[in-house]
Amino acid sequence: MGQRGEAHRRYYQDCIARWSDERYALDKRFVQLTLLMDQGEDAPGPRWQRGSETFHDLGEVLAKVPEPAVVVLGPPGSGKSTLLRHYELDCAHAALAGQAGDDLSQTPLTFFVSLYDYKPASANAPLPFPQDWLAAQWAARYPDLPGLDLLLRQRRLTLLLDALNEIPYAGAEPVQLWKDFLRQLAQDYGGNRVVFSCRHLDYSVTLSSKELPVPQVRIEPLSDAQVQEFITLYCPEHGATLWQNLQGTPQLDLLRSPYYRCSGLLSESTQPASVRNRSLYSKAQKDLKPFPDAQQNMPGPCPPRRPPQQIP
Repeated sequence: MGQRGEAHRRYYQDCIARWSDERYALDKRFVQLTLLMDQGEDAPGPRWQRGSETFHDLGEVLAKVPEPAVVVLGPPGSGKSTLLRHYELDCAHAALAGQAGDDLSQTPLTFFVSLYDYKPASANAPLPFPQDWLAAQWAARYPDLPGLDLLLRQRRLTLLLDALNEIPYAGAEPVQLWKDFLRQLAQDYGGNRVVFSCRHLDYSVTLSSKELPVPQVRIEPLSDAQVQEFITLYCPEHGATLWQNLQGTPQLDLLRSPYYRCSGLLSESTQPASVRNRSLYSKAQKDLKPFPDAQQNMPGPCPPRRPPQQIP
């Protein structure tokens, strides 16, 4: 294997080591994703039409939709970032399993990057062009791999762009720049994919257009029966008591997130019910506390509020 292939192998191994940490645990049996398809601003009914199919990971979604970009939607703590990380983890496992002992230099790559880091180089500088910024981020993180522009030309890259709503720059310009980037990507580098995560459809809707629709992937909360199934599966000795104490309480709503359930429930499962419930609730309030929005980080006007998007 050449140096280039060995650099790819190290990249995949690093992805696996990074995202296999217990903090990012996710039981995909309890993940429910639904597609919201853009019918266009002039649609006679609601612009966003919910699909009937349910998905359990991003790989299933990307295999289903032909559009080059999608947005994962969900409230704080719902597991948006974790879903992106797990997609990168799954891709790394697949690459190593499918090319064991062979040259990996032509296999697909992913790039997880937080858009919270997308900002001007200095206080008075303009926002960088997204492709230039991504290329610099990629080169800094993976200096032994081919440059990002080459990978885009080779149609080998899936960009995992986390937290569209946390770009620390006020106004509509950041999202418009990323929309322009998507248009350029589809025109010049067709075959690459982009996955954003975002809290609200009102924010990410700007990315979608008639010429280049961007489906939204919504993380659905689980029903009471599904939460009970999870508790019973993971806490067989205490599940019945825990479920009895959670029914009809605010704590139950905080356990509908696939990420929070995995990260918070198991560590509390052996405590007495009254202590456990208080502890779960306090931990959830801390874990789900929203990050500061862009308008709190930077001066200037916020993007104008759009009418709420109607979703069936």
